[in-house]
Amino acid sequence: MKTDQGNHSEIFSTSRPVVIALHQGPRPSEYFGGGQILQIWESSELLALLHEGGVEVVVLESTPGNNQIVELIAQIRTVCAAVKILVLLEHGRGAFGCRLLETGADDFIYREPSSALTGQLLHHKLEVLCTQYQSRQYADDVESRFWAFFEVCPIGLKIVDSQGLILRTNAAFQDFLGYSDDQLRGKSCQDFTHVDDLACCRRLFQEIFSGARDFIRLEKRFYHRDGTVRWGEFACITMRRPDGEPSDFLQMVVDLEQMRRLQEDAPPSPSIKELRDLAHDFNNLLAVIASNCYLLNEELDSDSSIARSVHQIMTTTERGIDLTRQLQHLDR
Repeated sequence: MKTDQGNHSEIFSTSRPVVIALHQGPRPSEYFGGGQILQIWESSELLALLHEGGVEVVVLESTPGNNQIVELIAQIRTVCAAVKILVLLEHGRGAFGCRLLETGADDFIYREPSSALTGQLLHHKLEVLCTQYQSRQYADDVESRFWAFFEVCPIGLKIVDSQGLILRTNAAFQDFLGYSDDQLRGKSCQDFTHVDDLACCRRLFQEIFSGARDFIRLEKRFYHRDGTVRWGEFACITMRRPDGEPSDFLQMVVDLEQMRRLQEDAPPSPSIKELRDLAHDFNNLLAVIASNCYLLNEELDSDSSIARSVHQIMTTTERGIDLTRQLQHLDR
């Protein structure tokens, strides 16, 4: 692997190696200067590095009609579906650029007569693609965290489509009804609803499915697999797409019998003195957080996003201090 230390590092604003440039010839390209840009001459090296992960954008140079680039893009997509691919083309047939996009490239640009102009175009495209990659990675991370929470949540959860058919359930909901996830998928929610609750549930579901409301909550009865009736506190929330249109629905069920058993087995409530002592200790912790926020706020630009976040922390902490002081004066 070779790293170009050319004279065009000012073109790039990235702070870490995120771009890999694969060249057709033995010479380094004048457009990929700076130690932040890894240059690779062998496609096998590129694919091996993609296997390791951490690559955001791959930049390929090609001439129109080069089938090897088409094959390489397909290989890159097989190894790493998330990486962004930008192709730098000599001017030629526009249809070839469209073919690259169909194969899996994210974008392409033509080499301009001016090296500086080509560098500026690359800079702009790289910033756009890196931002898209990082946004996609963040979205994937948020989604993975959601599903991890979904699976281990002690409250029964299920995802339902606009027809009221179950798409996915978690372990708590499966235990509540006595079925596996595979047995529940594709079933209608009405299949497990007590007959005396059907009319009310149908009316509420029609309202939420039509968009008349975003949230419903009620106590209802469910049929367990063994034929018994289980009471649950039920809630349904509309999940919307980025354009605001409803997509699916997140439904939650709390096992009321289990809650009753937990309340019966719960230890006695703490005394007023114990609550005051706990509030005193918690107040001391909040005071430390507040003082550090004040010091940090002095060092920040008041218009920065970090400063605004620190201000929110300070405001919330001050509210927490007020609440703990109220607890300290209980029964006095």
